[in-house]
Amino acid sequence: MEIEQIFCTVQEIVADYAHGKEITMQTQLFQEAGFDSLTLFSVLVELEAMFHIQIPTDQLDKYKTVEDVVRSIKKLTTKQ
Repeated sequence: MEIEQIFCTVQEIVADYAHGKEITMQTQLFQEAGFDSLTLFSVLVELEAMFHIQIPTDQLDKYKTVEDVVRSIKKLTTKQ
C-alpha cells in the first residue's frame, strides 16, 4: 500500500476526532488536532482494524504527527 493511500485513510479518521480542523501530514496530533492520549488510542484502534495490523501500545508516545502514524502503518503493512 502506498503512503498516499494510507494518508487518505488516516486523514479521514483523524479528521473525525479533530473537530473540523484541516489535517495534513505535518499536523501535530496533540497541539493542532487537539488530541489527548485517550483520543490517540481510539484513533489507533480504528486504524488497527482498518489496516488489519497491531500497533504496539508501548510506542504510543512516538506518535506526534500524522506523518508518524502514516509511516508506522506503512512499516507494519509492509511486514505482512
